Amino acid sequence: MVDRIVATDNPAVGGGVQKRGFSTRLTEGTIIDAFLTAQWKTGGTNSYLTHQAVVRGNSNNPGGVFLANGDSGSVVVMKGSATAVGLLWGESDGGKTGYLSMISNVQSQLGVNIAWI
Repeated sequence: MVDRIVATDNPAVGGGVQKRGFSTRLTEGTIIDAFLTAQWKTGGTNSYLTHQAVVRGNSNNPGGVFLANGDSGSVVVMKGSATAVGLLWGESDGGKTGYLSMISNVQSQLGVNIAWI
C-alpha cells in the first residue's frame, strides 16, 4: 500500500479505493456514492452526517467484504495512490458496503493535516 499520505482529495463516484484495516487487512472497493447525507440514529431524530461517501467492496476481496468490526478508523486512499479520501466509520450488507467521512471534513473538524508534504 503506502508508507505515508502525501495528499488528500474528495472521493469520486466510480473511483477505486483501498484501505488496510485491523480485521480485514488490505481490501479494495469502488466509491458508489459521494456527498451522501445519512441520519445518525444514536444522535437523535434530528442528527445527520453530511458529506459522507459510500464504498462497495470489490469481488476480489474474500466474500466481497470491504470491512469488518475493528476496521473503523482506517484511512481510505485512492487505489494505487498515497492520496487519502476518507476515514472509515461504518458498514452494511455484512461488510460489503462501507461508509466514510470525507477526509477534508475530518481534517477541518479536528484541525489537523494528515498529508506529509
